[in-house]
Amino acid sequence: MSVESDELRGMGAAFPFLMVLSSFFITGFVFISVDMPLVLKTLEGRQFDRVYDVVVVLKNYWLQFIKRDVGASILFIYCLSALISGIAIQQVTTVGASLLGKIASKLIPRASFYTTTVSFSKADAQFKAWLHKHKLAKLEWEWQLFLYYVYSGLCTNVLVASFAVWSIVRASRPLTCWLIITCGLSIAYILARSSVMQTVDDYFRRESEKQS
Repeated sequence: MSVESDELRGMGAAFPFLMVLSSFFITGFVFISVDMPLVLKTLEGRQFDRVYDVVVVLKNYWLQFIKRDVGASILFIYCLSALISGIAIQQVTTVGASLLGKIASKLIPRASFYTTTVSFSKADAQFKAWLHKHKLAKLEWEWQLFLYYVYSGLCTNVLVASFAVWSIVRASRPLTCWLIITCGLSIAYILARSSVMQTVDDYFRRESEKQS
C-alpha cells in the first residue's frame, strides 16, 4: 500500500511539471512551424501581393522539412528548439499579460488579472502547502494555469504572425482591418484567460485562509 501511495505521489508531482513543459512545447512548436518562416521573410525584406502567397511560403517550408531524410537527432533538435522557444515566448507573454492586466484593471475597476510574480511571502508558502494537502484543488489550479499558458502563448503567436503578415504583404484596407481585429481579439482573449486564472487563484486562496 505504501509503495502504491509513493507512486501516486510521484505521479502527482510529475503531472504539473509535464503540463507546464507541454504548454511551453505547444507554444514553441507553433512559433517554429508558423511564425519563424514569416519572420525570416520579414527580415529578408520580401514583399507579397496576396495573403495566399504567405500560405504558399508556409506550405513550401513544411514540404521541404517533410521531404528531408529527417533522423532522430534532427527531430530531437527540432523538439528541443520548440521547447526553448516556448519557454522564452512564455516569459515575454507573462510580462506582457501583466502589463496589459494593470492597464485593463484601471479601465475596468472590478476586474482582476493574474500575474505570475514570484513571491516568497509566508502567506504564499502556506497557500502552496494547502494546495498539496488538497489534491483536487491543486489539480484544478494547475489545470487552469496550464490553459492560461497554452492560450496566452498561442495568442502571442497570433500577434507575431499578424505583424509578420502585415510586414510582408502589401497593405490594403481589408487586410489591415482584419489584422487589427485579429490582434484585438487575441489581446482580449489573453486578458480573459488571465481573469479566469485570477478568479480561480483568489477562490482557493480564500478557501485556504478559511481552513487555516
